Amino acid sequence: MATSTSGRPTNQRAAVLVVRTHRIMSNKLAEFDSSSKLNAQRAFLFMLKEEGRRAADAFLAKHGADVGERRSADIDVLLGEC
Repeated sequence: MATSTSGRPTNQRAAVLVVRTHRIMSNKLAEFDSSSKLNAQRAFLFMLKEEGRRAADAFLAKHGADVGERRSADIDVLLGEC
């Protein structure tokens, strides 16, 4: 096996990174304006936490079998929304 000056093999195949994209969404956040970013009230933060859990549960119910197997969101579409 050939080696480089660093001692690492030079004939190894390049590693291929497989990225499986997913998106957990909630329409609830659209109800708030940009000033909500500054809202640190306990009730608001707990509401966000619960909404996140609700959205995660809905995502897992629909796409749980996809995690680790296939993507459930198209990265090109996600980037196009930015």
